[in-house]
Parts: sequence; structure tokens; C-alpha cells
Amino acid sequence: MAPLRTLMRPVGDNAVMRRFNVLVVQPDDYVNYAPFLGVAKSMYFALRRLGYDVRLAGNEFLRDATNVIFGAHHLAGEIAADLPSDTIVYNTEQLRADGALVEALTPFVSRFATWEPDSGNVEAWRALGLGSRVHYVQPGYLPESSTVAAETSTDIDVLFFGKVNPRRMVILDSIMRAGISLHVADGVYLADRDALVARAKILLNVHAADDSALEMARVAYALANRRALVTELGGGARLDPDLRDGVLAGTNAELAAMCRTLLADDKRRLELAERGFQAFSRRDLVATVRNALAQASAG
Repeated sequence: MAPLRTLMRPVGDNAVMRRFNVLVVQPDDYVNYAPFLGVAKSMYFALRRLGYDVRLAGNEFLRDATNVIFGAHHLAGEIAADLPSDTIVYNTEQLRADGALVEALTPFVSRFATWEPDSGNVEAWRALGLGSRVHYVQPGYLPESSTVAAETSTDIDVLFFGKVNPRRMVILDSIMRAGISLHVADGVYLADRDALVARAKILLNVHAADDSALEMARVAYALANRRALVTELGGGARLDPDLRDGVLAGTNAELAAMCRTLLADDKRRLELAERGFQAFSRRDLVATVRNALAQASAG
């Protein structure tokens, strides 16, 4: 594998604030950057709606633009010293007790404005003494967030998409043994994922670990696309009050029963999906990004 430094190819000179480069780090030996590519696209569209000149790129930073980096934890720490001072780091990952992510991100968080869509991460950075430039950026809605075709035959009862680790496998197996028709899609992203989701009556979210935060990118995707969402809500997870009426949430032991309830009642399922969409669409991502930029400019 080539050093990650070689993935960052500088173009241009003289940093300015009115042009943005939304940068997705794409290591040669890592294919799972696609999940945060969708979040990066939302940022791209939000900045465009604010009237900025915006570029979406992989592995290229610009010296004549404000770089918003997704996947900075995949970069070598010494790269931070080479980046323009107005760089913004957008973290998509949950901070954990083992500290590996903290170690990877500290060179960037200590230098640059950092945007966190997880309020728990903001608290964690502050506890570490690194929170002075870390800001909570609430996930929100844009019309471009609705990427799934609405008028599609729903021949999939329940769909789980994402990486299937041992914990998830145990839970998914238990749901199937309970008689739920479950389709599992590991390694399916972007347009292929949209096509599967369009066919699904219910989207299922299961935590990767016992102490996982709520996978808000999955929640946002489901709600933005008017899909009924059944989600695990474990001890480390928080569901914001404004979204509680639009999501069916419970322990992993309750997931099968919740799916069965919705599958037996199309009206209830469709009403849940609509409430979720209405609740999430009240979150204006453009306004959120505007405020976050003001905070970044203020230091």
C-alpha cells in the first residue's frame, strides 16, 4: 500500500473561504468509504444551496479552497501540517474506549474546525480537552437526500444493509428464525443500495456493538426516503426527541416483533414512514451548515 500522504494531491494556491472542496478520503486498500460518501454528497449540495462554488473530490485537496474532509482518520497524522488552516474535518465515526480513532484524529481535531453529527462525540472530545473547535452539526434534510424511487413494488419485507459482523449476524439470524423474511445486503452502496431500498417495506438498523451510538446516517437515509425504520436502541444510543414518533425503536430482542407488527398493518407502516419523513424534513441542513460555517470562521 502506498503511504496515505500520496493520496492527497495539492492543486492550486492561496486559501480563500468562498470556494469549497468536499474531500472524501479513499485509501487504496479500503473499499468501505462509500457509506460516508453519501454524507459528503449532502454536504456538497448544502454548500451549493448556500451559493458557494463547490467541488466533490476523492483524495485531492485544494490550496485555493476550504477543504471539508470526510475520512480524515484514514490519513497519516503528519498530513495535518500540510493542510490549509481553514480546513474543516467532518467525522463520521463513533469515538470508542480503545482510543484508536482518537489517536488517528487528534492531529486534525487539534488544528482544525471539526464537525460532529454525534453529540456524544462532542462531549467525548471536550472530556479529552480537545473540544475547543469541535461543533455539533445536526444531520438534516435536503431535497437531494431523497434518492429512492417512490413508486416501486415492495417485494422485500425487511432489509438490512451494512457490514455484517459477528454481533449483527447473531441478531439477524434470530430475526430470521422468528419467521421474518429478511434480506441482508453487505457491501451494497449508492445506486445499488437505493434500488434495493426502493423494494423494501421496512429498513432494519442493528448496532455494530453493544455500546454503539445510534447510526444516524442510516436513520437519516431511511427517513429522508420515506421508509419505515425499525432500529435497535441499545444502552449507548440516543434517539433525538423530534424523531421518536417517526421511528420504531427497541432492544435487539424486540426487533422481530416490531417488524412483524408493521408487516401485518400496511396503514401503520406507511403512517410511520410518513411521520419519519415529516419530522426529519423539518431539519434544515442548509441552515445548519450556514451556522456551522459561522462558528468555524469565529474559531
